[in-house]
Amino acid sequence: MLTYRTLQHAVKTQRRIQERHVLTTGMAAHQALDRVNKLEKIVECQSRFISRLVRVVRHIAPERLFRPSSTAREPYEPDLGEFSLDSELGSEGDDPIDEEESSSHCHT
Repeated sequence: MLTYRTLQHAVKTQRRIQERHVLTTGMAAHQALDRVNKLEKIVECQSRFISRLVRVVRHIAPERLFRPSSTAREPYEPDLGEFSLDSELGSEGDDPIDEEESSSHCHT
């Protein structure tokens, strides 16, 4: 997934920046590593969020994901009506959320 790779690149870049910062300012190495570890957790959370978002989009409008190019210019506005995300995702049992995902809370 392109976004996940972009986030991974950002973490690697931040790690390099922190390493240079430690060398130039004398910042404690454990503080720099703590910052990088927090960024890695944020990337994990964002990756899980993106994965869930993709599942929701596929659930709401699977027939619209791969439209022919002739109709691709038409704007798509789904009629969700009384759509409830919890009830819709829970009713069919598609891609149940892992226990680990549901128990961990990501705060950015």
